[in-house]
Formats: sequence, structure tokens, C-alpha cells
Amino acid sequence: YIHTYIHTYIHTYIHTYIHRTVLKVLSFFIFSSKKRKEFRKRYSDFSITEFIRYKKMDYKIIPLGFNCYPRVIATYAGLKPRKIYGELSCPFDNVLCSSFGDVLNCLERNFEHYFDDIQMGEDNFYFNNIYKIRYLHDSFLSKDELVNRYKKRIKNFSKYLKSKKHIYFLFNGLKRDTVDFERLLAVLKKLRKDNFSIIFLDQNNASAPSEKLNNNIYIIHEYEKLTNPDWSGELFAGKYPAAESNVQKLRAIIK
Repeated sequence: YIHTYIHTYIHTYIHTYIHRTVLKVLSFFIFSSKKRKEFRKRYSDFSITEFIRYKKMDYKIIPLGFNCYPRVIATYAGLKPRKIYGELSCPFDNVLCSSFGDVLNCLERNFEHYFDDIQMGEDNFYFNNIYKIRYLHDSFLSKDELVNRYKKRIKNFSKYLKSKKHIYFLFNGLKRDTVDFERLLAVLKKLRKDNFSIIFLDQNNASAPSEKLNNNIYIIHEYEKLTNPDWSGELFAGKYPAAESNVQKLRAIIK
């Protein structure tokens, strides 16, 4: 037991030392002290092992709203890479949609007029009046910065749609009967044709087992209500046990 403990300690120490040394070397030519610290902090958790594992994955996960939970739970489960491993953000990753119907409208119209009417609301969040989308994580941006950010995310979305890997479109909602699965399937077939699946996280029925409607559509019934403003941080800190059930159900589908 002592031998195993010592071996683990030494291995961890060496790995951490090498990691920090590599970060210092890579950031040596960043002249701004602030940016150099930001770089080292951002990549402090980078793992070569995880990087290789993510590169070997034969699928992509694209969140479709209605809020940021699908993106967060997929990342928490280790099924979707973090940004430090090169994962690109898509337009529905970190927004709050008024309804899933608005997401479908957006997809059917191929984001047409997406930027025509985005205004800062009285709640200090930007709001898309065309597609009824609230940008909860972008208030610190100027209007032009917001537009540029989401133009990039729409391009990322289009890029991922062309991937040869299997795509899992992941989204959540409060009521299953508000989701038009036939309409969703039709629009995704126009965008992707085939080689994709749909996973719906149904927040209205936590006790029911997962369902498979057909070869394309899965329903996972979940979940513990997340009310704390810092629910994402608490989730990664292991304070939401019910999330583990979501993780296991997702892993059973995404292999």
C-alpha cells in the first residue's frame, strides 16, 4: 500500500512539474504579463491523455438548447471536449430559448435575419427579438462583439454539420409534449441527411426510464432542479447527485 502511494505521489509530482514547465515555455513569448497568466491559467488543466482520447472519439455532440444545461452536462460527463481541447462553440450552447419552437424556426430558416433585431433588455441581457433568444453569458460584450461571436458560432455549427463523424443533437425541455419530433427530424435531415441521433433531456419526468422512439430519437427523463445561480460550478463540485444519473444514461447511448 505504501509503495503504491509513493509511486502515485511521485508520478503526479513529475506530471505536474512537466506540465507547468511546458506551460511556461509555451507562454514565454507572450509579452503581456496579464495575457501570459491568463494563458497559463486556461491550460493548467490540459491533459495529453484526455486530448488523445477526445481526438479518437468517432462522434460530435451539438447542443440545441433550450438552455446551457446540455452543453454543461455533456462536458461534465466527459463526452464533449472543453475548449482547451479545441472544441468549438455553437449558437445554442450558452443561450436561453423561449421555446424549442424558436430553435426549430432558427434551423428551418438557416439563421436568416438572426442579427436583425438584437437589443439589450431591461434585465441587462441581450435579447434576440426575431428568435426569442436571451444571451445570459454575453452581457459584458458590446453589440458588435456579440454579433461577431455568434457569426463565428453559426460557422462552427455549419462546420460540424459537415463532419463525417456521427452527430448527437442534444437538447432539453420542460415538457415532452411541447417538442415536435417529426418537425425536428425533418429539419435535421435537410441539414445533415443521415448519420445523426437526437437526444432529448425531459425535465418533467425524473422517475421514468430512458426511451428510444426510433433509430434516431432517444429520450432521457431527468433531473434535479438546478436553482443556484452557480449551479454549473456546483455540478462540477459534485453537489448535484441526480446529475450522475443523467451522465450514466447519456453514456449508455453515446458510445
